[in-house]
Amino acid sequence: MKNNDTIFALSSAPGVSGVAVVRVSGPKSLEILKELTGRKRFAARHAYLCKVNGDHVLAIYFAAKSSFTGEDSAEIHPHGSRAVLAALYESLLHLGARTAQNGEFTRRAVMNGKMNLAQAEALLDIINSETSVQKAVALRRMDARSYKEYDQWHEVLVQQLARLEFELDFSDGQDLPSGFDMGQLAGIAGKIAGRLRNSRDGRIISHGFSIAVVGAVNAGKSSLINVLSRSDAAIVSDIAGTTRDVISVKLEIGGFPVIMKDTAGLRQTVDSIEKEGIRRALQEAENADLVLHLIGGDDDDTEYSVDFKHILCVHNKADQRENRDPGRLDISCLTGEGIPQLIETIRQIMQNQWDNTQDWQFISLRHKTALDQALQALGQAQTAQDKELTAEWVRQAILCLDSITGRDGAAQAMDEVFKNFCIGK
Repeated sequence: MKNNDTIFALSSAPGVSGVAVVRVSGPKSLEILKELTGRKRFAARHAYLCKVNGDHVLAIYFAAKSSFTGEDSAEIHPHGSRAVLAALYESLLHLGARTAQNGEFTRRAVMNGKMNLAQAEALLDIINSETSVQKAVALRRMDARSYKEYDQWHEVLVQQLARLEFELDFSDGQDLPSGFDMGQLAGIAGKIAGRLRNSRDGRIISHGFSIAVVGAVNAGKSSLINVLSRSDAAIVSDIAGTTRDVISVKLEIGGFPVIMKDTAGLRQTVDSIEKEGIRRALQEAENADLVLHLIGGDDDDTEYSVDFKHILCVHNKADQRENRDPGRLDISCLTGEGIPQLIETIRQIMQNQWDNTQDWQFISLRHKTALDQALQALGQAQTAQDKELTAEWVRQAILCLDSITGRDGAAQAMDEVFKNFCIGK
């Protein structure tokens, strides 16, 4: 990938539309825009009505200092027909531009200092956000101040590495004071460990709060999934043991992304397939953010002990009960009684977790892996038997931290991030 190339791609959604947005970026952007439109002058950030291949378009030029990518760019807004776009693409190729690769516009923005790699990931989260909470977290993580601590750790480690290398290069066997302080390494290691200890898996926000619905056979688990999702996502039958595998349904509750999981009914059985379904049900419950234990009635005879860290007991078939316990949550999947209260209870549980967690505590698996590796490297640096090994481990810790924000290129980390982008971004 050469940054001196001029690239283009459709930035709006693919398919037929009233108006499309085609983005161009690179050193030939202004020249290409003039050739396409026949217009001799373009003031930056002004929209011009022009003709391109007979179609009326809006054309906008962005100078490098004020563009998204940090290089001369343009946007062309033609009508969104396939024929119009095909003709425009052919003209752009003829004038020396090439089609962009996945995420290449944002990658250029990172390379040109418009944002760091972690902000680019946050941008992808904004694009993919489906709920208000996902959008709010992603927008706040776009703020460069969210990553200030990583930069501070980087500066301390680089300074200590420089002092250590001074000892290695110029001591000649003499004990020269370099100012290297092993305590500084321990201090950074402690801060990284604290970040990891207080962090929460960012996948809860990006992918959803996981709720496993467990209970005896015929407790109404599949019916509850269907009521909450307002669809026939799960098969409902009077025959016990209908659900054998885990069925996942995506929902939004109070702005939070939720993945509800319907699981096999819990009971003793000799059926090998049903046994596997029960094993998977218990595994899902073990890994879930919340276990919703659905009790089907007063005669519910669950033969498994349901005891998990975060559990909410819900009593179904309220329409069949004469005596009610005011202290428990009763619902009826048949009549809808108690469903609004159940939804509000789930929302409050998620809201409480949200209120007690700062944005920075939601970290992606990639960031967590990099922090884990940096911490391990600093541990090795502190126990190394000679200064050369200490220096090498400090270098590794710096590289791990730099991979989070993409400092100094961090090519491998950038490849990992940008493979998930669409071509037009």
